[in-house]
Amino acid sequence: APGHRGGGTRKGSMFAMGGNTRGHLPRRGSVSDQEYTQAVAEAGGKLFSAIQEMWWLETLNLSDNELGREGLEILAAPLNALTNLKDLRLDRNGVTKDGVTLIADALALMTKLEVLHLNRNLIGNAGAKLLVRPFEHLTLMRVLNLGDNGLESSGKNALDPVLS
Repeated sequence: APGHRGGGTRKGSMFAMGGNTRGHLPRRGSVSDQEYTQAVAEAGGKLFSAIQEMWWLETLNLSDNELGREGLEILAAPLNALTNLKDLRLDRNGVTKDGVTLIADALALMTKLEVLHLNRNLIGNAGAKLLVRPFEHLTLMRVLNLGDNGLESSGKNALDPVLS
């Protein structure tokens, strides 16, 4: 059923990991760097295994997980399998320009994507400009949230041709 976590009926199914769920990564600084890196690798490995079997997934919510570069490096390859995704939420994950580079190819393959939330990250103008190429393939996109990313007019203007 829609909104069901991690399985059940495939049509409209959703997978969420974030907020106060058990899958939430520890806050950086609350554990040692080594423990944090290990937690990211373990979570990423579990997510990779799960996503490989979820080609039918339509909604993926990974908001509030502080994925950062390490998490996005792990997530980039499994995202390529999610070509049926309609709604992707990566809010508040420390996504930078480098993070956009890591997920850009996967985004280009998500031709059914309608909603993308990347708000409250660190994308900046350079990261926004990197979204232009994958967005050329996202003709169904109707909601893009890039709020609180430090975008100035140059970053916003770069996206105008592909979003209009």
